Amino acid sequence: MIGSHRQSLANDERSSCATPTHWKRPLRRRIRGHHSYARRPVAGSRKFIDAQQEKKFPPTVAGARSAKIEPMKLEVLAADPAQPWYSDGLQFTCSQCGNCCTGGPGYVWISREEIVRLADHLQLSPETVVERYCRKIDGRFSLHERRVASGNFDCIFLKEQRIPGEKGAATQVRRTCEIYQVRPLQCRTWPFWTENLASEKNWNHAARRCHGMNRGRQFTVEQIHAVRDAEDWPDKPPTSAAPNNT
Repeated sequence: MIGSHRQSLANDERSSCATPTHWKRPLRRRIRGHHSYARRPVAGSRKFIDAQQEKKFPPTVAGARSAKIEPMKLEVLAADPAQPWYSDGLQFTCSQCGNCCTGGPGYVWISREEIVRLADHLQLSPETVVERYCRKIDGRFSLHERRVASGNFDCIFLKEQRIPGEKGAATQVRRTCEIYQVRPLQCRTWPFWTENLASEKNWNHAARRCHGMNRGRQFTVEQIHAVRDAEDWPDKPPTSAAPNNT
């Protein structure tokens, strides 16, 4: 009895939970109606926002707001290649600091003709000048260098002078070139070298070590280029303010 009672209760429950046939069609209508409502724009969705915008703005205004804005075009003035950055000229007067004659190891190129001029100045033979003061590198001659206590490499003709100050002032150090009057073309064209003139940044970087740059004698563009492109000793080259120095 107990078993049959449980089974009959289960059957009654299943029969009571079964959906009557006349409920199914209205339920489907409700479902279709629900899905139809779900296809309307939902608040926060893109379609809902667009619909609200159309209500807020007239079609003409809405179209204007969505129109593509063309970027502004400005004409860029190209730099005149014929005018270098130093078109107003540059200043230089040698301060005899000697910084351009020392530093890391390098080369001070000297031509055969300049060796003859140097020999006449020193009252030596050209062969003796080459033997004492020059080294040959790939068929070219360069002046010797000597390493000093600071670790720098000085040109062999760089001479250091200590000038005692007056009335207890500090001693001044002046470094000069012993062959300044017959110095090679490489030295005569400093600081108007191509690498220094390449940009204002390069020029100012070199001026940090050379105290004569950006002060003293004014050189025009024509004078600067004449020195830069010189193949032999130029007329009136950059020099110091000391008399009889050329």
